[in-house]
Amino acid sequence: MKDTDMFLCNKCQLKGHNIKNCPNEWKCRLCNEYGYKMFDCPTFLAKKMGKNSETERDEQQETSTANVDENTNTEERQQIQDLTENDKKDDTDEQPELTDGDDEDNLTHSMSLNKEITAADAKKKKKRRQKCLQKRKETKLQVILLNNRHQNRQKQKEIFQLHNLTFQNF
Repeated sequence: MKDTDMFLCNKCQLKGHNIKNCPNEWKCRLCNEYGYKMFDCPTFLAKKMGKNSETERDEQQETSTANVDENTNTEERQQIQDLTENDKKDDTDEQPELTDGDDEDNLTHSMSLNKEITAADAKKKKKRRQKCLQKRKETKLQVILLNNRHQNRQKQKEIFQLHNLTFQNF
C-alpha cells in the first residue's frame, strides 16, 4: 500500500491523491454530482433559500409580536397596579371565622400533606446533605487556591517591577 492510497481528495472525493494533484472535476458532497462544488449545488442553494425565507418570516413575526407586546405592556402595568392595590386591601381585612366542619377539613388536609419520614428517607436526606457539604468544601478550597495563585502572581509582578524585569506567563 502506498502512502498516497491513504489520501482522500477533497475535490473529487476519491482515494489515492489530494486536491493539489487532482485531475478530476469537482464533486458535490451533498448530491454526489460531478461538475460543481457543494456551495454551487442547486439543492444546497434551495435549502439555503428556504432557511432565509424562514428567518424572514420569523423576523416579521417578531416585529408583529413586538407591537403587540407594547400594547400589552400598558395593560399589564394596569393589572399589576390593580393587584397590588387589592393585596393591600386584603392585608387589612380580617379573616372569616371557621366553623366546626371547616376545622376537621383543614386537619385532614394538613395530615395528608405531611409525609411520614421513614429511615430510608432520612438516610437519603443525610447523604444529600453530606454531598452538598462536600461540594461546598471543594468549591471553597478551589476558590482559596485560585485566590492564592492570584496573590502569588501579583507578588511576583511587584517584585519584577521593583527590579525592572519583565514578567512572563508560563
